[in-house]
Amino acid sequence: MRIHGIAFVIVGAIVAIYSYMLDSKSLLLFLIAGICFILFGLFRMLTSKKPKKTSYKIAQNFCSSCGTAAHDLQNFCHNCGNRMFHKHQ
Repeated sequence: MRIHGIAFVIVGAIVAIYSYMLDSKSLLLFLIAGICFILFGLFRMLTSKKPKKTSYKIAQNFCSSCGTAAHDLQNFCHNCGNRMFHKHQ
């Protein structure tokens, strides 16, 4: 399971803001770590692969005996049992 980039940005922003608001020299490392989290999250968001939208086209045939619609993968008509002959494109 991968953590989305926005989670890194949110955590980094929270850490950076709180460490900046407390204004302590000892929290400078947390400020830098928060900024690194933000940059890493932005990098992950920009380089993440978007899922491809695929459309599935289901070819439809008709039974030569009774005229019932059938999917391209069916070998026999579900209505009358007649053998389906497929037209290959």
